Amino acid sequence: MKKPMVLLTTLFITLLLTSCGMTQELDSAMRTTSELKKELTTQKQQIDTLIELTRHSKKAFDADLAEKPEAGLYATKEGKLYRNVQKRQQFIETLTGQQKKIKQTKKALTSIAHKEAVDVNNQQLLSIANSLDIITNNYEASILNLESVTTLEDTLYQQLPVDNLDTERSTIERMNGSIILTGEETLGNIDYSLNLINTFQKEASVTKE
Repeated sequence: MKKPMVLLTTLFITLLLTSCGMTQELDSAMRTTSELKKELTTQKQQIDTLIELTRHSKKAFDADLAEKPEAGLYATKEGKLYRNVQKRQQFIETLTGQQKKIKQTKKALTSIAHKEAVDVNNQQLLSIANSLDIITNNYEASILNLESVTTLEDTLYQQLPVDNLDTERSTIERMNGSIILTGEETLGNIDYSLNLINTFQKEASVTKE
């Protein structure tokens, strides 16, 4: 007789917690999306910085050549251009870390959604998780382009002056243009994910009340 009573009590407590919006899955979803929101906001600022650095690279190049015609200042590890390239190279590690965090968060959100808690909008949660794929793809493209262009720049600027400078600079500008476009696309995709998070949290907050 005790066993049925225990089962009924457990069922009652589960239903009570669910009706109050207090399941572990809901709390986990709210916590995970809040952390993701904070992380994506930080990443937006970092992407903005990368875009600005990339846009200013040509001005830095021109400024160095104006100060020291033909050879520039890069080979001596001085000047605006050297600092610009170094900062952009650091973003390779930054973007790689961001990509890893987002993949981990997607895995966590998907895991919560697949538990199918009745007080969690699991479809919205999966939409947030799936939206992160676009951002990680953006980061992948940015990382590859950054690795290529900063390697090309470093090699070229160490050797100045060279006869084919205009051709090499044209290639660099096209690659930097791709980085800027990808960065701007990333900002839009982050905003999309943030909107999904805000919608989910707004509805989930009502559930918890």
